[in-house]
Amino acid sequence: MHATHAIPASPSQLGPARTRPTRWSWFRRRIAVPGEHGSWVLFLSPLVLGVWAGGALPVATAYLLVAATAGFLLRQPITALVKVRSGTRPASDVPAACFWIAIYSLLAGLHVLGLVLRGFGSILVLALPAVLIMGWYVALVGRRAQRHQPGVELLGAGALSLAAPAAMWIGLGWADPRGWLLWVLVWAASAASIASTHVQLEQRTWTEPRPLRTRLHTGRSALIGAAALPLGVAVLAASGLVPALLVMPYLILAAETLQSVLRPARGRRPRQIGVRQLTTNVLFTVAFLLTWHGLDVAP
Repeated sequence: MHATHAIPASPSQLGPARTRPTRWSWFRRRIAVPGEHGSWVLFLSPLVLGVWAGGALPVATAYLLVAATAGFLLRQPITALVKVRSGTRPASDVPAACFWIAIYSLLAGLHVLGLVLRGFGSILVLALPAVLIMGWYVALVGRRAQRHQPGVELLGAGALSLAAPAAMWIGLGWADPRGWLLWVLVWAASAASIASTHVQLEQRTWTEPRPLRTRLHTGRSALIGAAALPLGVAVLAASGLVPALLVMPYLILAAETLQSVLRPARGRRPRQIGVRQLTTNVLFTVAFLLTWHGLDVAP
């Protein structure tokens, strides 16, 4: 019998080579930045409204802007890292996720420290619910259950809306209790936008036109919520807590929700629905800015 000599396997037979992550692999956009248009407007709108309500733009507002932005962006790499551990994303995402977690955490920590040193440590109370909601969301991601929990999205909007009273208090220089009212008003608008979006996402899967009764039944929760908002703001206006014209932004949301129910988004792509909601939220924000006036903001 002749001796046989082993033939070295080709690189393709050995499988993919394990290489160290390159510098550029750390800068993956899909890990560093959220891709949803809606999440950006739900983050930026409360900040803009809070700055406007505060009536001033001190240096501390820049600290808040950086800290809030870093906290908002931090969710993306944390989610990616948790998905790697749960087996839904490749291990190659780990270096980029860890890199951006470190960057965003450092930015947030430094600018929160800056706020404390400038005498605004009291707004840290607003960060507590945001941290708790983020922890809940991460736990759901780890169990691959976040998509079956619509309440998490509504709570997340509430956490993002906390930027409104924070910016307001920094602008005023003191913790005006009406900041909590501003938070509720902004959160309610975000919730109405999210509810309308979910109705349209359900409609897009319809293969044929539905009768009016079915359309109203599908969107009943969103319609009730959207109709309740201007009525609630009108009651607040009658009590002298908010300007009377502030009902106008909420009428915009109610009209958009009604239109989405009467004219279903059958066959539309998610991107089209997202752009529509982005436009509605921008219109709401502009209308809110124009009608939030006449309030005594002196301590």
